[in-house]
Amino acid sequence: MPLFNKVNLPSRIGKNEPIESCVIFVHGLAGSTKTWEAFSSHLAKQWIYDESFGLEYDLYTIDSKIPIYGFLKRWLLAGPKIEVLANSFNTVINEVCKEYTNVIIVAHSMGGLVARQYLVDLVKRTKEVGKVKGLITYATPHKGSNIATLYKNIGLSYFDIPFGLLSRQVVQMCREESDFIRQLNMDWDALRIDQKIDFRRVVGERDFIVDSESASLGISLYDSISNKDHFNIIKPVVAKDPAFMITFNYLKDFKRNLERKAEIEELNILAEEEDAAD
Repeated sequence: MPLFNKVNLPSRIGKNEPIESCVIFVHGLAGSTKTWEAFSSHLAKQWIYDESFGLEYDLYTIDSKIPIYGFLKRWLLAGPKIEVLANSFNTVINEVCKEYTNVIIVAHSMGGLVARQYLVDLVKRTKEVGKVKGLITYATPHKGSNIATLYKNIGLSYFDIPFGLLSRQVVQMCREESDFIRQLNMDWDALRIDQKIDFRRVVGERDFIVDSESASLGISLYDSISNKDHFNIIKPVVAKDPAFMITFNYLKDFKRNLERKAEIEELNILAEEEDAAD
């Protein structure tokens, strides 16, 4: 039974109907929807505004009632490549988020690479980013992770694990030597996706899995949080947790900007009608 049924995940924030915008949370390697339980629950608790967002959750891992089997499938054995997960995420956006006009993706760790690959594939097909308006990544190895490289080298050299049995996802996140990371970043730049969406990157300075260099991308700035590691960066413990507030404030500003845009469009229409009447 999927972990989705074992956690209490809020499905919306705000009061207004209908809901036109949503946040979709994407977990990282060996994660689940439970990854976002603390974050989304904290968001629902702190959100006091009328502006509404639906809250959706991507789940691409396999759960099992047999603990050892579940551990092997989620961590050690070869699973789908990130490109396959991105293709599946395309289905999630099209179907789970079908009712929404605006989608904001909030991703943790490898989930940020899944989201970026999805956007690259989408822009290659359609020249546009569709309904996705923003992407916020937490502790995502945009340049690969040294820990992933260590995993690969130890698995091949010390434990003599056949390359085909190594986790494809971990191997794809290796630092410096990953063809996947290199191609993803080249495509991202060539397609100028930075200019098509709001893109924020958040990194914890105590993160030994994805350090600040791994989480950086090009010359653009990222948000640095001094007391966060790879896991607690998405587990707020105080009302105004700095890492959490990045998403919170983005959502608040996003809705206000939509309202201002709608007001300006309405005024322009009224002006055109008055000009036509004269």
